[in-house]
Amino acid sequence: MLEVERLNVFYGPIQALHDVSLTVGANEAVAILGANGAGKSSLIKTLIGWHPPRTGHIRFLGEDITHLP
Repeated sequence: MLEVERLNVFYGPIQALHDVSLTVGANEAVAILGANGAGKSSLIKTLIGWHPPRTGHIRFLGEDITHLP
């Protein structure tokens, strides 16, 4: 249902996410855990289109939504 492949996100010269990949299937519940500054919010903001990734792909239901607003 949701596929994230080698996502890299930067804030200026600072890299927030490095090669993040994950797959979420239909009817699955997923939690994102990590310490402060680990990139949880950056991942969510990128998935919903608030922050563009520098590289990588986001696919929802097989459609590439990486650069959709």
